[in-house]
Amino acid sequence: MNKRGFAESLAKEFAFAHRHRRPLSVIVFDVDHFKRVNDIHGHVAGDYVLERLASLVTASVRGEDLFARIGGEEFGIVLRDIGLDGAFDCAERIRRTVEQTVFQYADARIPVTISSGAAVLDAAAHVRPQALVEDADRASTPRRRRTQPRVQGGDDDTAGG
Repeated sequence: MNKRGFAESLAKEFAFAHRHRRPLSVIVFDVDHFKRVNDIHGHVAGDYVLERLASLVTASVRGEDLFARIGGEEFGIVLRDIGLDGAFDCAERIRRTVEQTVFQYADARIPVTISSGAAVLDAAAHVRPQALVEDADRASTPRRRRTQPRVQGGDDDTAGG
């Protein structure tokens, strides 16, 4: 799914969750140091990493979850009927899976890690779907200054590894 499809599907899930007062969470994650992958191994290797990562994540989420590439090396997941704890669990499971996977391109073994932020729908605070994505992305901002992969949201965070 691309960014536009993600936004359209998120809008529908957002409206449903608001109307029925159901939990809805969003995870946003980036590939750590992705520019370095492209600089060292080339853009074809970078494309391989993104494609392999997408396959891993697709296999790790439920069929009803929405997963999409929403930027260069940024991805989003919408989790229907999942609160923040469940979103953290999902993000951490994906983080560990990616970290433990061997990304082998040609003769190069490429270390890949991700860092995530998560947010849960708050009907008072989130009046538009994109605000939920922005909160998940904002939750991931502090970890971008750290070297250790993390899952983060709100005031609580979980160090990886």
